Amino acid sequence: MRHKLQKFEEFVGTLLPHEVQYLLNIQQFQDADNLEILRRIYRNCQPQAQHEAFDTAVDKRKYSNLKRWIQTRLESIDVDRQLDWLMEQERSILTDAITPEAEEALLAYLEQYQPPYFYFLKCYELARTYRQYLIVRLRHEDHQRVEAFLDRYRQTYEHTVAIQARLYDATREITGQYAHGGFDTRNWEYLLRQLVFDASLDGQTRYLAVIQLTMLCINYREFDKLREIYDYLEQQFLQGQGYSRRLLVNYYGNRLILHTKFGEWQEAARCGYLSIRERNTEYLLYLTNLGAVLLRQGRKAEALALLQGGIPEMRRSNNFHNKAGFVAFYVKCLHDNGQAAHAERYAETFLRSYKDQILSQRWHIFFTVYLQALLRQEKYQKILSLCRSFKLPEREKEYRRRAAYMPAISWYFRVSQYKEGRIGLEKLRSVVDQDMALVQESPHKRELVRELLDELFHHVPQVFSQHKTRPAAAA
Repeated sequence: MRHKLQKFEEFVGTLLPHEVQYLLNIQQFQDADNLEILRRIYRNCQPQAQHEAFDTAVDKRKYSNLKRWIQTRLESIDVDRQLDWLMEQERSILTDAITPEAEEALLAYLEQYQPPYFYFLKCYELARTYRQYLIVRLRHEDHQRVEAFLDRYRQTYEHTVAIQARLYDATREITGQYAHGGFDTRNWEYLLRQLVFDASLDGQTRYLAVIQLTMLCINYREFDKLREIYDYLEQQFLQGQGYSRRLLVNYYGNRLILHTKFGEWQEAARCGYLSIRERNTEYLLYLTNLGAVLLRQGRKAEALALLQGGIPEMRRSNNFHNKAGFVAFYVKCLHDNGQAAHAERYAETFLRSYKDQILSQRWHIFFTVYLQALLRQEKYQKILSLCRSFKLPEREKEYRRRAAYMPAISWYFRVSQYKEGRIGLEKLRSVVDQDMALVQESPHKRELVRELLDELFHHVPQVFSQHKTRPAAAA
């Protein structure tokens, strides 16, 4: 049976904390009930919050009015809704369907335009489309009004186009470094930082710079530099600048990554649960990252249930990078929940279906968890067979140059060689010693190394016991 405020509470469940905090910042309620309800909404919209029931003695119309007020205020600052409006005007112009009322609204909008606008490029391009529409209809007065806008912001437009062209070059190099290694992209850092904090630029350009600066810092494992960026971005959202549901959810997803790099697992999980409240094209990625965080917290059953619920989404996805990442962490979840044989079967099936795609872009994370499941079952011969068939040791030599490198595959392979009598104890010890010298330098890797040492200790204690305390000692 539905209770009195069920629809309202369902609406509250869709809200994000930064949305409600912004509303608290701008509200000017004279009614104490409205303010108390809004404050309770803020507490209830936190991830996994202890639910506080709303007062049913308050007039139900206040809840309805407050819901409309929330929707109206958020829609008024939503840059993606503004983009929808621009694109609708463009479509109606191109199809000769624009109404006189819509034209007057568009003309007034262009004359009252105040920079910087989040989607400035689209706004300017719409004005050019409209100018062409007007001139062929001999509407000279309206044409002059639009021409004045285009003249006023022509240099800004050309400047923005040039910046976005440079951003594309940066994106190509930075993503290339992430995917293949070997690039040196530090030369882009200064420009990207300048763009992020340049308040004269349109929001879209600045946000593109945020994303690329984030990836650059991840490539170099320089996470301290990201705190300032994301603290600044948070303040922008709280002021109603550059807001949309999509961008806010993306902020939560990226903030999760930042918190994980500092071992702030509780806050990372909080951001993760917020990032999956909105289903968009990145939902599978956010789901995977949250599952990984829950595993790091030891919340294994919760992580497994979460990812099992995402399997239909994974099957529908046409983004193989996200699909393979999801499968890797699902296999990891199965392994960590004591289902190594199930993990092996799932990985084997996925490999059979997507061998070429895995080898081209996500082989390292996939084979790491696949071999881990085999090692758990002491299937050393199968590990060696896979390593030989897919030339994993050779691939690993190239991969070692990456900042994020962990020697899991290398150690799984060498341990299996030792257990099968292919190498001696001293050779295994030499390989482990060399790899430890690489990974011990990074504070962000020490906990991962410690876990890997604990895992392999049970297979060859005489080699891995001597390293088990070193990562902590180096901190």
